[in-house]
Amino acid sequence: MGVNMIVAQDSCNANQEEQLEIKSKNNSNVLKSNVKSVTKSFPKFVELGTSVLNGVIGDYLEKENNDLRIKMGFYYHNKPVKLETDSIKKMYSDITPKICILIHGLCANEFEWKLCGTEDKDYGERLQEDLGYTPLYLRYNSGLHISENGKKLSKIISSLIKAYPVKIDEIIFICHSLGGLVTRSACNYGKENDADWINKVKRLFFLASPHLGAPFERFGNVLTYVLKAINNPVTQLVGDIINLRSNAIKDLRYGYIKDDDWKGYDPDELLKDNRNDGSLLTDAEHYNIAASLTENPEHPLNKYVGDPLVPLYSAFGKSKKMEKNITFPKENNIVFSKTGHIKIANCNEVYKQIYYCCNDQSYRLIE
Repeated sequence: MGVNMIVAQDSCNANQEEQLEIKSKNNSNVLKSNVKSVTKSFPKFVELGTSVLNGVIGDYLEKENNDLRIKMGFYYHNKPVKLETDSIKKMYSDITPKICILIHGLCANEFEWKLCGTEDKDYGERLQEDLGYTPLYLRYNSGLHISENGKKLSKIISSLIKAYPVKIDEIIFICHSLGGLVTRSACNYGKENDADWINKVKRLFFLASPHLGAPFERFGNVLTYVLKAINNPVTQLVGDIINLRSNAIKDLRYGYIKDDDWKGYDPDELLKDNRNDGSLLTDAEHYNIAASLTENPEHPLNKYVGDPLVPLYSAFGKSKKMEKNITFPKENNIVFSKTGHIKIANCNEVYKQIYYCCNDQSYRLIE
């Protein structure tokens, strides 16, 4: 009987050792998987950090030819797309004559279309599956003057037209926040220069774009003006430091999209609106899709707050001064309730709106 107990004990110990070994291997596999996941994501966070830096001081980086400055271009899976026919063919397996250009906002890059949303696939990928659009994701130095990026964008789209493997029949834009102003600027300069891509643009979707500017930048303007007016070297130094924010951020004070809006003016003058009219494309549909934090988008607070980085009047281009109004079609102004400024870049309901508009179907949640 004693022998049987010893054998049983040895068998039990062997089973425990085997279980511990299996558990150790499983833990090791989980650790390796987590490390692999973090390592795979690490380059994205590095790129995102660089994009934030460009948004804040990108004009300085450009002036100093700093290696951290971002050169505008299309990106595919975190790799720059060479605007050469053979290169485009290699990178894109399914090329169609309909393209969708997605343009990110301030301090961001193309990862923002997935970063803070609820959907696994972004708008470009979903439109590719559902309606056959080829998505092209722009990355750019979001700290430069909006008009500078607008001119660059117009030129890069012209280069894309020449290198694209098939004839492009249709272009649509999906733009988030600052990206909407960069796109309007590009369209403005494209028209002025008779760019070959302008007549191919069919639809433009502006997601929470501050067409009339952003209150947070006007607050920054007032704050620095007050700090520098105080006869104290410390407060004046703080004011000088805050004033180092990029030209793009200062352009957001009133939504400057043309060189004439800012050239020859003091960028730190107190609340001076020098914005000139930037006409819309006559043969394209323009959609303003705004966000609202409240459940009822018709709540009086939304008139002034919106998402709240971009109030509704700015998202819809409605100014108290008639000469400052932007003549967007009223029927194309849409509000999504309980949606934030970032979430609107990856939201299933917003995608439905874009899908139906692109599919020439009537679909409107709220007008």
